[in-house]
Amino acid sequence: MEHIGKFVLYLILAVNALFVGMLILSAYSPYLQPKIHPIASCLGLAFPIFLAVNICFTLFWVIISYRYALLPVIGFLVCIPQIRTYIPINSTVETIPDGSIKFLSYNVMGFNNLEKKEGKNPILSYLADSEADIICLQEYNSTKNKKYLTDEDIRKALKAYPYRSIHNPEKGGSQLACFSKFPILSARPIKYESTYNGSMQYTLKVNEDTITLINNHLESNKLTKEDKVIYGEVMTSKAIYMRPLSSYGKIDRLTISQEEEIRPIEVPERKATSCGNVFISFLNLRRYLISKGLCYPE
Repeated sequence: MEHIGKFVLYLILAVNALFVGMLILSAYSPYLQPKIHPIASCLGLAFPIFLAVNICFTLFWVIISYRYALLPVIGFLVCIPQIRTYIPINSTVETIPDGSIKFLSYNVMGFNNLEKKEGKNPILSYLADSEADIICLQEYNSTKNKKYLTDEDIRKALKAYPYRSIHNPEKGGSQLACFSKFPILSARPIKYESTYNGSMQYTLKVNEDTITLINNHLESNKLTKEDKVIYGEVMTSKAIYMRPLSSYGKIDRLTISQEEEIRPIEVPERKATSCGNVFISFLNLRRYLISKGLCYPE
């Protein structure tokens, strides 16, 4: 304390208070309406940064004057739920609660071109060792050529799953598959306009309960060279002028197409869950573009 003037000390304290406020605001920014608060609603992207800065302030105050460490500690206490999300610290559970169900969703990308190394496929081995109760796969594939991964290979590896549903789209799109230890009562495709993508809705009998499971393979980015240039400009802050959101090419079309694709999905009045490919990062990017004034919604 003798080496730090009061003015400098209070100035550091004020800066710390500012970062504590930013930490709390960024932690609860998801609750803000992006349309009303476009910039503030994106502060959640910087939450880890504000968290790291406040941890540094805490260490600083512990060394200089421990009583001031209470300020960042208060910020941590207010943001406990968000901190647990970014830094999950969970105690080991020795016994799984009764009735628990383990889901696994995996875009297998054709099992990496149906490759077999020493008679095994690493992706398939991972699925077999997962001990999941229900497995949902996107871009599923198999072949009759024994040099590659066959349907028989998959059945042997996943023999613990007596119930399965494999959907082959009419127009040669992505295959969707569900392997389950529980009976699959029904499986139906959810139809929407797409040449490659799709969704499946399953009804499963889980013990004495009935659940709905939706397996999605929604629109991917499919960025063209022009789209990649635009994306690169955004990431390097070169696109600093106002432009309509639609001029960002696939970034805008992707979010719209995914929204249209999931619109037909009707969730019944019973327990339901959804899995599969959903490019939420582009939804965040869309919000980021608007908040930075790099575009405007039309």
